[in-house]
Amino acid sequence: ESFKTLGRSMTVAFLIILILLAAQFKSLKQPFIIGITIPLSFIGVILGLMITRVPFGMMSFFGIVALTGIVVNDAIVMISQINDYRSEGKGLFLSLVEGGKTRLRPILLTTITSIAGLIPLTLDFAGGAEYWRPLAVSLIFGLLVATILTLVVVPVLYSFIEKMDKDQLKNI
Repeated sequence: ESFKTLGRSMTVAFLIILILLAAQFKSLKQPFIIGITIPLSFIGVILGLMITRVPFGMMSFFGIVALTGIVVNDAIVMISQINDYRSEGKGLFLSLVEGGKTRLRPILLTTITSIAGLIPLTLDFAGGAEYWRPLAVSLIFGLLVATILTLVVVPVLYSFIEKMDKDQLKNI
């Protein structure tokens, strides 16, 4: 029952995030790109829990909620930078490459510092690790996969969607 309630809450939160992003970017395409990274980052959570043999529970779910915020933030930073370059008149490909280069370091450093801060939660230094470990494992592995997705999938999807729009405009 708790998971069902949390699942509904997560769905509502996801929809609110998409609505806010649509208002921010004045587009439905870019929030879609950002939104895709959220469920794809769950791959890291599932793999992490399987590899470490940590059971999925409430703390893992809380880790997923926190992961969602970080993933959305990284994708917003990437897309916002690409949009800035496009508004300066740079082409699509150059904007994607420059946006990736410019945001690579901040995204990697954010991920590395977050993971480093979570490592003590996975180890039993002061007792209670069995309580915090699911949260930390979910976040650590989720962040690893989400970072790769943000740096690779976001620009690829952006490119695909922008080219598709351009091709459709030519056919009209």
